[in-house]
Amino acid sequence: AFEQRLDLQAMRLETQNLAKRLGLTKVTRFINVFEIGPARVLEGRRGDDYKKGIDLSFELPLFDWGGAKVARAEASYMKAVNRTAQMLIDTQSEIRVAHNHYLASYEIAKQYRDEIVPLRKKVLDENQLRYNGMLVSPFELFSSARAQVDSVNIYIKKLNAFWLAEAELQMSMIASVNLIEGNE
Repeated sequence: AFEQRLDLQAMRLETQNLAKRLGLTKVTRFINVFEIGPARVLEGRRGDDYKKGIDLSFELPLFDWGGAKVARAEASYMKAVNRTAQMLIDTQSEIRVAHNHYLASYEIAKQYRDEIVPLRKKVLDENQLRYNGMLVSPFELFSSARAQVDSVNIYIKKLNAFWLAEAELQMSMIASVNLIEGNE
């Protein structure tokens, strides 16, 4: 997910360009500013299934500084590395929030689609039969029809919210939402 983010790619290029400007050419090692390893976590009791995760990492090179004359270059470069690390943490948070919003809106839309709308339709059908048998007034039938239409309208709004949440999740994989909205 991090390799697709445009803001992280720009930050990595900025850090590499800073290293070139400062004349840092000898890479001595790589620092992993963000890493997620394979997750195999047991949640619940023994005997429950393990949950599995993914491995993500983001590395930047560290250079051999060579002496006191490049202390300023070292500070500038490490500042860029730390800024990149902070951006990665912010990115992870944005993606997690967007994913949680996506899951919640999916569950709500699914509940309306699978439970509420069919239930309102069933109530309307039953009241139609009762009206045909002259057991309920037309006003009760109209009320049931209105409730069924309202449930469909609410479902459409919840479905819209789901699609917006999916778009937000996809956008969070590309760039910062604040950057896209022009807040940064």
